[in-house]
Amino acid sequence: MTRFLALLCLALPLPLVAVQAQDWSGARSCLEQVPSGPTRDSAVLEPTPQCSKHYCLRLSDGTRVCACLSEPYAANTFSGLLTVTRPGRAPVTWQTAAFIWASDTTIADIDAALIDLDGSGRLWLVVATQEAPGNGFGRQLAEVTIIPPDSQGQPQTIRDEEYSSRGSWVRLQGHKNCFFLRTQWQQLDVDARRGPGMYFVGALYPFVAGAVSDSTLPIVRGRRMLGSFDLPPGAPPEPLGLLTDRRARVVPSRHAPSIHEE
Repeated sequence: MTRFLALLCLALPLPLVAVQAQDWSGARSCLEQVPSGPTRDSAVLEPTPQCSKHYCLRLSDGTRVCACLSEPYAANTFSGLLTVTRPGRAPVTWQTAAFIWASDTTIADIDAALIDLDGSGRLWLVVATQEAPGNGFGRQLAEVTIIPPDSQGQPQTIRDEEYSSRGSWVRLQGHKNCFFLRTQWQQLDVDARRGPGMYFVGALYPFVAGAVSDSTLPIVRGRRMLGSFDLPPGAPPEPLGLLTDRRARVVPSRHAPSIHEE
């Protein structure tokens, strides 16, 4: 009888969460069909009392994400003030803790994209600004702001490490909505043979009801820092490609990076 029960348990399907926690095989970028990224906008906004000069990125629908520069107009003079203008919508302005390199001829370290996050066909604007630069395996902190399609309501802000619009928004098989891949470098002891080490860890959080939610158990994977983090040909963009690689592994859900961490 005991043997029969044991065989029966093996035959039963695993709970959905347990399967998802180990299987990222269907994961793909939510931006995989976008033909091109933002372009440098030659137009400059008029000076305002809060900002003497703007430089902007222009997206495919005419949206402009503009950084405010302070005098003199040289590198590292970004004031932290961002303004978004979208056709037919009221401007949205907010203050960031960003570290942005900008000059008279270029603007860098802003990642802006229009993404259908909930599968409705509406495009959410996601803007990420760099708070601290990385250097290869160093931490690259980003502040990710999610603005609703109608620009109404309170934008959601999440801090992340190693963010990329093409590799941090993930669609899984059987899901219309996107998942946010929250990543973090952690010192873990999850390998009995190798012992403690530095891991790149990612957790998938669903975008539901207009926000990234932590109401469900996140799907967590990690990859140990062992020399090269190169991606094979055809791999998804980083950071998704790093954590779907065969060298990544499941790690306990208690190591999931929180979407509420400061």
